[in-house]
Amino acid sequence: MGRVWCIKREEWAAAAVALLVFVAENILMIGKYYSLFTRGGRVAFWSIFSGHFTVSGFDSYIYLILSHWKVYYTLYRHPLLPLFLWPFAKLNKWLMTTYEHNFAVYIVGALLVVSSLYAFVFLYRILRELVGLRRWDATLLSALFFSFAGIMLTSVVPDHFCYSMTLILLTLYLAGRHLKSGTPMPGWQTGLLFFFTSGITLTNGLFVLLAAFFCNGGRRFFQWRHLVPAFVLPLLLVVAGYLFLDITVVRPDTRVQQARIEKRMKTDARFAQRVRAHEAWMKTRTSSNNTYTQWIDLRTSRWDTAVENLFGETIQLHTDYLLQDTNRTRPIIVRYRHAYNYVVEAVLLLLFAAGCWAGRRERFFQLVMAWFLFNMVLHIGIGFALTEVYIMGAHWLFALPIAVGYLLGIRGEGRGRVTRNGLRLLIAGLTLYLWIYNGSLFYQYMQITIGR
Repeated sequence: MGRVWCIKREEWAAAAVALLVFVAENILMIGKYYSLFTRGGRVAFWSIFSGHFTVSGFDSYIYLILSHWKVYYTLYRHPLLPLFLWPFAKLNKWLMTTYEHNFAVYIVGALLVVSSLYAFVFLYRILRELVGLRRWDATLLSALFFSFAGIMLTSVVPDHFCYSMTLILLTLYLAGRHLKSGTPMPGWQTGLLFFFTSGITLTNGLFVLLAAFFCNGGRRFFQWRHLVPAFVLPLLLVVAGYLFLDITVVRPDTRVQQARIEKRMKTDARFAQRVRAHEAWMKTRTSSNNTYTQWIDLRTSRWDTAVENLFGETIQLHTDYLLQDTNRTRPIIVRYRHAYNYVVEAVLLLLFAAGCWAGRRERFFQLVMAWFLFNMVLHIGIGFALTEVYIMGAHWLFALPIAVGYLLGIRGEGRGRVTRNGLRLLIAGLTLYLWIYNGSLFYQYMQITIGR
Protein backbone atom coordinates (compact mmCIF):
# COMPACT_ATOMS: atom_id res chain seq x y z
CA MET A 1 0.00 0.00 0.00
CA GLY A 2 2.96 2.30 0.59
CA ARG A 3 3.74 2.38 -3.13
CA VAL A 4 0.53 4.24 -3.93
CA TRP A 5 2.07 7.37 -2.39
CA CYS A 6 4.99 7.33 -4.85
CA ILE A 7 4.29 9.61 -7.82
CA LYS A 8 5.10 7.79 -11.04
CA ARG A 9 7.29 9.16 -13.82
CA GLU A 10 4.27 9.41 -16.13
CA GLU A 11 2.51 11.61 -13.56
CA TRP A 12 5.36 14.06 -12.89
CA ALA A 13 4.48 16.73 -15.45
CA ALA A 14 0.76 16.93 -14.63
CA ALA A 15 1.48 16.70 -10.89
CA ALA A 16 4.04 19.53 -11.12
CA VAL A 17 1.53 21.86 -12.79
CA ALA A 18 -1.14 20.88 -10.26
CA LEU A 19 1.31 21.53 -7.42
CA LEU A 20 2.00 25.07 -8.68
CA VAL A 21 -1.73 25.76 -8.93
CA PHE A 22 -2.42 24.51 -5.39
CA VAL A 23 0.49 26.52 -3.99
CA ALA A 24 -0.76 29.69 -5.73
CA GLU A 25 -4.32 29.17 -4.47
CA ASN A 26 -3.15 28.68 -0.89
CA ILE A 27 -0.90 31.74 -1.05
CA LEU A 28 -3.99 33.78 -1.94
CA MET A 29 -5.88 32.20 0.96
CA ILE A 30 -3.08 32.99 3.43
CA GLY A 31 -2.71 36.52 2.12
CA LYS A 32 -6.38 37.41 2.60
CA TYR A 33 -6.24 37.13 6.39
CA TYR A 34 -2.49 37.33 6.92
CA SER A 35 -2.16 40.23 9.39
CA LEU A 36 -4.97 38.93 11.62
CA PHE A 37 -4.38 35.19 11.50
CA THR A 38 -0.63 35.27 12.16
CA ARG A 39 -0.91 37.04 15.51
CA GLY A 40 0.79 35.03 18.24
CA GLY A 41 0.92 35.27 22.00
CA ARG A 42 -2.07 35.55 24.33
CA VAL A 43 -4.85 36.54 21.93
CA ALA A 44 -8.52 35.56 21.56
CA PHE A 45 -8.15 32.99 18.80
CA TRP A 46 -11.89 32.25 18.61
CA SER A 47 -12.71 35.91 17.99
CA ILE A 48 -9.90 36.25 15.46
CA PHE A 49 -10.71 33.18 13.35
CA SER A 50 -14.46 32.59 13.72
CA GLY A 51 -15.23 36.29 13.84
CA HIS A 52 -13.49 37.12 10.56
CA PHE A 53 -13.15 33.97 8.42
CA THR A 54 -15.84 33.75 5.75
CA VAL A 55 -15.46 31.50 2.72
CA SER A 56 -18.86 30.12 1.78
CA GLY A 57 -20.01 27.80 4.60
CA PHE A 58 -16.60 26.34 5.44
CA ASP A 59 -15.26 26.47 8.99
CA SER A 60 -11.94 27.80 10.31
CA TYR A 61 -11.76 25.20 13.08
CA ILE A 62 -8.45 23.71 11.96
CA TYR A 63 -6.80 27.13 12.34
CA LEU A 64 -8.26 27.19 15.85
CA ILE A 65 -7.14 23.64 16.69
CA LEU A 66 -3.58 24.38 15.62
CA SER A 67 -3.57 27.68 17.52
CA HIS A 68 -5.11 26.41 20.76
CA TRP A 69 -5.61 22.63 20.74
CA LYS A 70 -9.02 21.46 21.90
CA VAL A 71 -12.20 20.07 20.36
CA TYR A 72 -14.00 22.62 18.18
CA TYR A 73 -15.68 20.24 15.73
CA THR A 74 -18.84 18.35 16.69
CA LEU A 75 -17.12 15.26 18.07
CA TYR A 76 -19.66 12.64 17.00
CA ARG A 77 -19.26 13.76 13.37
CA HIS A 78 -15.44 14.03 13.39
CA PRO A 79 -14.38 11.74 16.24
CA LEU A 80 -10.60 11.58 15.67
CA LEU A 81 -9.81 14.74 13.72
CA PRO A 82 -8.47 16.65 16.78
CA LEU A 83 -6.17 13.72 17.58
CA PHE A 84 -4.86 13.59 14.00
CA LEU A 85 -4.09 17.32 14.21
CA TRP A 86 -2.47 17.17 17.66
CA PRO A 87 1.17 16.84 16.41
CA PHE A 88 0.73 19.91 14.19
CA ALA A 89 -0.82 21.84 17.09
CA LYS A 90 2.22 20.98 19.24
CA LEU A 91 4.53 22.14 16.45
CA ASN A 92 2.65 25.41 16.09
CA LYS A 93 2.67 25.97 19.86
CA TRP A 94 6.46 25.61 19.91
CA LEU A 95 6.80 27.97 16.94
CA MET A 96 4.49 30.55 18.52
CA THR A 97 6.41 30.39 21.79
CA THR A 98 9.72 30.80 19.98
CA TYR A 99 8.80 33.47 17.43
CA GLU A 100 5.56 35.06 18.81
CA HIS A 101 3.98 34.48 15.41
CA ASN A 102 1.11 32.10 14.62
CA PHE A 103 2.23 29.60 11.97
CA ALA A 104 -1.14 27.82 11.75
CA VAL A 105 -1.94 29.30 8.31
CA TYR A 106 1.37 28.04 6.89
CA ILE A 107 1.01 24.55 8.37
CA VAL A 108 -2.57 24.23 7.14
CA GLY A 109 -1.56 25.57 3.73
CA ALA A 110 1.20 22.95 3.43
CA LEU A 111 -1.16 20.15 4.49
CA LEU A 112 -3.78 21.27 1.98
CA VAL A 113 -1.26 21.45 -0.86
CA VAL A 114 -0.04 17.90 -0.17
CA SER A 115 -3.57 16.56 0.26
CA SER A 116 -4.82 18.25 -2.93
CA LEU A 117 -1.83 16.99 -4.90
CA TYR A 118 -2.52 13.38 -3.94
CA ALA A 119 -6.23 13.81 -4.64
CA PHE A 120 -5.22 14.94 -8.15
CA VAL A 121 -2.85 11.97 -8.54
CA PHE A 122 -5.39 9.41 -7.32
CA LEU A 123 -8.10 10.75 -9.63
CA TYR A 124 -5.66 10.72 -12.54
CA ARG A 125 -4.81 7.08 -11.80
CA ILE A 126 -8.47 6.13 -11.56
CA LEU A 127 -9.10 7.63 -15.00
CA ARG A 128 -5.89 6.28 -16.51
CA GLU A 129 -5.66 2.79 -15.04
CA LEU A 130 -9.24 1.85 -14.15
CA VAL A 131 -11.32 3.70 -16.74
CA GLY A 132 -8.57 3.14 -19.35
CA LEU A 133 -8.11 6.65 -20.76
CA ARG A 134 -5.12 8.11 -22.54
CA ARG A 135 -2.79 10.44 -20.64
CA TRP A 136 -4.23 13.60 -22.17
CA ASP A 137 -7.83 12.57 -21.46
CA ALA A 138 -7.05 11.60 -17.86
CA THR A 139 -5.22 14.90 -17.31
CA LEU A 140 -8.03 16.90 -18.91
CA LEU A 141 -10.73 15.34 -16.73
CA SER A 142 -8.60 15.74 -13.59
CA ALA A 143 -8.21 19.43 -14.45
CA LEU A 144 -11.98 19.64 -14.99
CA PHE A 145 -12.59 18.23 -11.50
CA PHE A 146 -10.37 20.82 -9.82
CA SER A 147 -11.97 23.64 -11.82
CA PHE A 148 -15.27 23.02 -10.01
CA ALA A 149 -15.92 25.78 -7.49
CA GLY A 150 -16.49 23.45 -4.55
CA ILE A 151 -13.25 21.58 -5.20
CA MET A 152 -11.26 24.77 -5.80
CA LEU A 153 -12.37 26.03 -2.39
CA THR A 154 -11.88 22.66 -0.71
CA SER A 155 -8.20 22.87 -1.67
CA VAL A 156 -7.63 26.08 0.31
CA VAL A 157 -10.04 26.31 3.26
CA PRO A 158 -9.00 25.20 6.80
CA ASP A 159 -11.72 22.55 6.99
CA HIS A 160 -11.75 18.75 6.92
CA PHE A 161 -13.13 18.23 3.39
CA CYS A 162 -9.83 18.14 1.52
CA TYR A 163 -8.47 15.33 3.68
CA SER A 164 -11.75 13.42 3.31
CA MET A 165 -11.60 13.85 -0.46
CA THR A 166 -8.07 12.49 -0.69
CA LEU A 167 -8.85 9.42 1.42
CA ILE A 168 -12.09 8.77 -0.48
CA LEU A 169 -10.24 8.87 -3.82
CA LEU A 170 -7.50 6.63 -2.38
CA THR A 171 -10.17 4.15 -1.27
CA LEU A 172 -11.80 4.28 -4.68
CA TYR A 173 -8.48 3.71 -6.44
CA LEU A 174 -7.50 0.74 -4.26
CA ALA A 175 -10.96 -0.81 -4.54
CA GLY A 176 -10.89 -0.34 -8.31
CA ARG A 177 -7.57 -2.17 -8.56
CA HIS A 178 -9.03 -5.12 -6.65
CA LEU A 179 -12.13 -5.14 -8.85
CA LYS A 180 -9.99 -5.03 -11.98
CA SER A 181 -7.74 -7.87 -10.85
CA GLY A 182 -10.59 -9.88 -9.33
CA THR A 183 -8.90 -10.05 -5.92
CA PRO A 184 -10.63 -9.46 -2.57
CA MET A 185 -9.92 -6.34 -0.53
CA PRO A 186 -7.86 -7.46 2.50
CA GLY A 187 -9.34 -6.90 5.91
CA TRP A 188 -6.30 -4.98 7.18
CA GLN A 189 -6.49 -2.58 4.24
CA THR A 190 -10.21 -2.02 4.71
CA GLY A 191 -9.68 -1.50 8.44
CA LEU A 192 -6.90 1.02 7.93
CA LEU A 193 -8.96 3.02 5.44
CA PHE A 194 -12.06 2.82 7.65
CA PHE A 195 -10.14 4.07 10.69
CA PHE A 196 -8.81 7.20 8.97
CA THR A 197 -11.86 8.04 6.82
CA SER A 198 -14.40 7.61 9.62
CA GLY A 199 -12.03 9.26 12.09
CA ILE A 200 -12.09 12.42 9.98
CA THR A 201 -15.80 12.22 9.06
CA LEU A 202 -17.85 9.38 10.51
CA THR A 203 -20.17 8.82 7.53
CA ASN A 204 -17.23 8.40 5.16
CA GLY A 205 -16.47 5.07 6.80
CA LEU A 206 -19.57 3.73 5.02
CA PHE A 207 -17.85 4.40 1.68
CA VAL A 208 -14.99 2.11 2.70
CA LEU A 209 -17.33 -0.67 3.82
CA LEU A 210 -19.32 -0.38 0.60
CA ALA A 211 -16.10 -0.62 -1.42
CA ALA A 212 -15.07 -3.75 0.49
CA PHE A 213 -18.54 -5.25 -0.09
CA PHE A 214 -18.20 -4.67 -3.85
CA CYS A 215 -14.71 -6.20 -3.93
CA ASN A 216 -15.33 -9.18 -1.66
CA GLY A 217 -18.97 -10.02 -2.27
CA GLY A 218 -21.51 -10.44 0.48
CA ARG A 219 -20.45 -13.92 1.54
CA ARG A 220 -16.77 -13.13 2.07
CA PHE A 221 -17.47 -9.64 3.43
CA PHE A 222 -19.65 -10.90 6.31
CA GLN A 223 -17.20 -13.60 7.44
CA TRP A 224 -15.84 -12.86 10.93
CA ARG A 225 -12.22 -13.21 9.85
CA HIS A 226 -12.84 -10.30 7.49
CA LEU A 227 -15.27 -8.24 9.60
CA VAL A 228 -13.06 -8.18 12.69
CA PRO A 229 -10.00 -6.46 11.12
CA ALA A 230 -12.06 -4.55 8.54
CA PHE A 231 -14.77 -3.12 10.77
CA VAL A 232 -14.90 -4.26 14.41
CA LEU A 233 -11.33 -3.38 15.47
CA PRO A 234 -11.13 0.02 13.69
CA LEU A 235 -14.60 0.93 14.98
CA LEU A 236 -13.50 0.12 18.54
CA LEU A 237 -10.44 2.34 18.05
CA VAL A 238 -12.61 5.18 16.74
CA VAL A 239 -14.98 4.82 19.71
CA ALA A 240 -12.02 4.71 22.11
CA GLY A 241 -10.61 7.90 20.59
CA TYR A 242 -14.01 9.57 20.80
CA LEU A 243 -14.43 8.64 24.48
CA PHE A 244 -10.90 9.76 25.30
CA LEU A 245 -11.50 13.21 23.79
CA ASP A 246 -14.97 13.48 25.28
CA ILE A 247 -13.86 12.60 28.83
CA THR A 248 -10.50 14.39 28.91
CA VAL A 249 -11.19 17.46 26.75
CA VAL A 250 -14.85 18.15 25.94
CA ARG A 251 -16.47 17.61 29.33
CA PRO A 252 -13.87 19.54 31.38
CA ASP A 253 -13.98 22.40 28.87
CA THR A 254 -17.79 22.44 28.98
CA ARG A 255 -17.73 22.67 32.78
CA VAL A 256 -15.25 25.56 32.67
CA GLN A 257 -17.28 27.43 30.04
CA GLN A 258 -20.51 26.84 31.94
CA ALA A 259 -18.96 28.16 35.17
CA ARG A 260 -17.80 31.31 33.36
CA ILE A 261 -21.24 31.87 31.83
CA GLU A 262 -23.02 31.41 35.17
CA LYS A 263 -20.60 33.77 36.90
CA ARG A 264 -21.15 36.47 34.28
CA MET A 265 -24.93 35.99 34.30
CA LYS A 266 -24.99 36.89 37.99
CA THR A 267 -23.38 40.28 37.33
CA ASP A 268 -24.62 41.12 33.81
CA ALA A 269 -28.42 41.11 33.41
CA ARG A 270 -28.29 41.89 29.67
CA PHE A 271 -25.89 38.99 29.05
CA ALA A 272 -28.14 36.68 31.09
CA GLN A 273 -31.11 37.69 28.97
CA ARG A 274 -29.23 36.90 25.75
CA VAL A 275 -28.17 33.48 27.09
CA ARG A 276 -31.74 32.55 28.03
CA ALA A 277 -33.03 33.72 24.66
CA HIS A 278 -30.39 31.58 22.90
CA GLU A 279 -31.29 28.54 24.99
CA ALA A 280 -34.98 28.99 24.18
CA TRP A 281 -34.17 29.28 20.46
CA MET A 282 -32.09 26.10 20.55
CA LYS A 283 -34.97 24.20 22.17
CA THR A 284 -37.31 25.23 19.36
CA ARG A 285 -34.73 24.29 16.72
CA THR A 286 -34.19 20.69 17.82
CA SER A 287 -35.12 18.43 20.65
CA SER A 288 -31.48 17.44 21.12
CA ASN A 289 -28.37 19.39 20.25
CA ASN A 290 -26.28 16.22 20.20
CA THR A 291 -28.02 14.38 17.36
CA TYR A 292 -27.98 14.60 13.60
CA THR A 293 -31.56 15.90 13.54
CA GLN A 294 -30.39 19.51 13.79
CA TRP A 295 -28.76 19.10 10.37
CA ILE A 296 -31.88 17.81 8.59
CA ASP A 297 -34.00 20.14 6.44
CA LEU A 298 -37.43 19.10 5.15
CA ARG A 299 -38.64 22.55 4.07
CA THR A 300 -36.15 23.90 1.52
CA SER A 301 -37.13 23.41 -2.14
CA ARG A 302 -35.28 20.41 -3.60
CA TRP A 303 -35.57 21.67 -7.18
CA ASP A 304 -34.14 25.11 -6.42
CA THR A 305 -31.43 23.52 -4.28
CA ALA A 306 -30.45 21.10 -7.05
CA VAL A 307 -30.33 23.81 -9.74
CA GLU A 308 -28.71 26.65 -7.79
CA ASN A 309 -26.63 24.83 -5.18
CA LEU A 310 -26.08 21.10 -5.73
CA PHE A 311 -25.19 21.38 -9.43
CA GLY A 312 -24.91 25.17 -9.36
CA GLU A 313 -22.75 26.74 -6.66
CA THR A 314 -20.85 23.46 -6.28
CA ILE A 315 -19.60 23.83 -9.86
CA GLN A 316 -19.99 27.56 -10.69
CA LEU A 317 -19.82 30.35 -8.12
CA HIS A 318 -22.64 32.87 -7.98
CA THR A 319 -21.50 36.46 -8.47
CA ASP A 320 -24.16 37.74 -6.07
CA TYR A 321 -23.37 37.09 -2.39
CA LEU A 322 -19.99 35.81 -3.53
CA LEU A 323 -18.67 33.17 -1.07
CA GLN A 324 -20.87 34.44 1.74
CA ASP A 325 -22.24 32.14 4.43
CA THR A 326 -25.91 31.12 4.78
CA ASN A 327 -25.46 31.33 8.56
CA ARG A 328 -24.62 35.03 8.17
CA THR A 329 -25.59 37.03 5.10
CA ARG A 330 -26.19 34.68 2.15
CA PRO A 331 -29.73 33.54 1.25
CA ILE A 332 -30.15 29.78 0.84
CA ILE A 333 -31.12 30.18 -2.83
CA VAL A 334 -29.22 32.61 -5.06
CA ARG A 335 -29.90 32.90 -8.81
CA TYR A 336 -27.32 33.34 -11.54
CA ARG A 337 -27.38 36.64 -13.40
CA HIS A 338 -26.80 35.12 -16.85
CA ALA A 339 -28.40 32.35 -18.86
CA TYR A 340 -25.03 30.92 -19.93
CA ASN A 341 -24.43 29.67 -16.38
CA TYR A 342 -27.49 27.45 -16.67
CA VAL A 343 -26.40 26.34 -20.15
CA VAL A 344 -23.02 25.22 -18.78
CA GLU A 345 -24.77 23.41 -15.93
CA ALA A 346 -27.12 21.64 -18.36
CA VAL A 347 -24.25 20.58 -20.65
CA LEU A 348 -22.31 19.12 -17.73
CA LEU A 349 -25.37 17.22 -16.52
CA LEU A 350 -26.01 15.85 -20.02
CA LEU A 351 -22.40 14.68 -20.22
CA PHE A 352 -22.76 13.11 -16.78
CA ALA A 353 -25.97 11.31 -17.77
CA ALA A 354 -24.44 10.04 -21.03
CA GLY A 355 -21.35 8.88 -19.14
CA CYS A 356 -23.51 7.02 -16.62
CA TRP A 357 -25.17 5.18 -19.48
CA ALA A 358 -21.80 4.38 -21.11
CA GLY A 359 -20.34 2.95 -17.89
CA ARG A 360 -23.46 1.32 -16.50
CA ARG A 361 -22.19 -2.25 -16.92
CA GLU A 362 -18.80 -1.63 -15.32
CA ARG A 363 -18.57 -2.97 -11.78
CA PHE A 364 -16.21 -0.18 -10.74
CA PHE A 365 -18.55 2.51 -12.01
CA GLN A 366 -21.43 0.86 -10.18
CA LEU A 367 -19.42 1.37 -6.98
CA VAL A 368 -18.86 5.05 -7.87
CA MET A 369 -22.58 5.51 -8.48
CA ALA A 370 -23.46 3.73 -5.22
CA TRP A 371 -21.38 6.36 -3.40
CA PHE A 372 -22.97 9.13 -5.45
CA LEU A 373 -26.50 7.90 -4.75
CA PHE A 374 -25.75 7.61 -1.03
CA ASN A 375 -24.80 11.30 -1.00
CA MET A 376 -27.90 12.27 -2.96
CA VAL A 377 -30.16 10.40 -0.52
CA LEU A 378 -28.30 11.94 2.41
CA HIS A 379 -28.45 15.54 1.17
CA ILE A 380 -31.43 15.81 -1.19
CA GLY A 381 -33.56 13.01 0.24
CA ILE A 382 -33.05 13.39 3.99
CA GLY A 383 -31.95 17.01 3.77
CA PHE A 384 -28.70 16.65 5.72
CA ALA A 385 -26.82 19.99 5.52
CA LEU A 386 -29.10 20.92 2.62
CA THR A 387 -28.81 24.70 3.07
CA GLU A 388 -25.05 24.54 2.40
CA VAL A 389 -24.89 21.42 0.27
CA TYR A 390 -22.39 23.06 -2.11
CA ILE A 391 -19.56 22.69 0.43
CA MET A 392 -20.04 18.90 0.39
CA GLY A 393 -18.94 18.42 -3.23
CA ALA A 394 -15.64 16.82 -2.23
CA HIS A 395 -17.59 13.70 -1.22
CA TRP A 396 -19.25 13.04 -4.59
CA LEU A 397 -18.22 15.38 -7.45
CA PHE A 398 -15.53 12.96 -8.65
CA ALA A 399 -18.39 10.87 -10.08
CA LEU A 400 -18.83 13.44 -12.86
CA PRO A 401 -15.34 13.25 -14.47
CA ILE A 402 -15.27 9.47 -13.99
CA ALA A 403 -18.63 9.13 -15.79
CA VAL A 404 -17.43 11.39 -18.62
CA GLY A 405 -14.30 9.26 -18.73
CA TYR A 406 -16.37 6.23 -19.70
CA LEU A 407 -17.97 8.33 -22.42
CA LEU A 408 -14.53 9.26 -23.78
CA GLY A 409 -13.34 5.67 -23.49
CA ILE A 410 -15.87 4.29 -25.97
CA ARG A 411 -13.86 2.80 -28.81
CA GLY A 412 -14.75 3.14 -32.45
CA GLU A 413 -13.54 4.16 -35.87
CA GLY A 414 -14.81 6.80 -38.26
CA ARG A 415 -17.72 8.60 -36.64
CA GLY A 416 -16.75 7.28 -33.21
CA ARG A 417 -13.33 8.88 -33.46
CA VAL A 418 -14.80 12.18 -34.65
CA THR A 419 -17.30 12.12 -31.79
CA ARG A 420 -14.54 11.54 -29.22
CA ASN A 421 -12.50 14.43 -30.64
CA GLY A 422 -15.58 16.64 -30.45
CA LEU A 423 -16.12 15.58 -26.83
CA ARG A 424 -12.51 16.42 -26.02
CA LEU A 425 -12.92 19.89 -27.47
CA LEU A 426 -16.16 20.39 -25.54
CA ILE A 427 -14.61 19.20 -22.25
CA ALA A 428 -11.50 21.32 -22.84
CA GLY A 429 -13.70 24.36 -23.47
CA LEU A 430 -15.73 23.72 -20.31
CA THR A 431 -12.57 23.22 -18.26
CA LEU A 432 -11.01 26.43 -19.56
CA TYR A 433 -14.24 28.36 -18.94
CA LEU A 434 -14.59 27.07 -15.37
CA TRP A 435 -10.97 27.84 -14.50
CA ILE A 436 -11.36 31.38 -15.83
CA TYR A 437 -14.83 31.97 -14.38
CA ASN A 438 -14.32 30.43 -10.93
CA GLY A 439 -10.67 31.42 -10.78
CA SER A 440 -11.37 35.09 -11.47
CA LEU A 441 -14.13 35.24 -8.83
CA PHE A 442 -11.94 33.36 -6.35
CA TYR A 443 -9.06 35.77 -7.00
CA GLN A 444 -11.39 38.76 -6.71
CA TYR A 445 -12.67 37.59 -3.33
CA MET A 446 -9.23 36.75 -1.97
CA GLN A 447 -7.98 40.23 -2.86
CA ILE A 448 -10.41 41.73 -0.34
CA THR A 449 -7.89 41.61 2.50
CA ILE A 450 -9.01 41.54 6.11
CA GLY A 451 -7.31 43.21 9.04
CA ARG A 452 -4.69 45.33 7.31
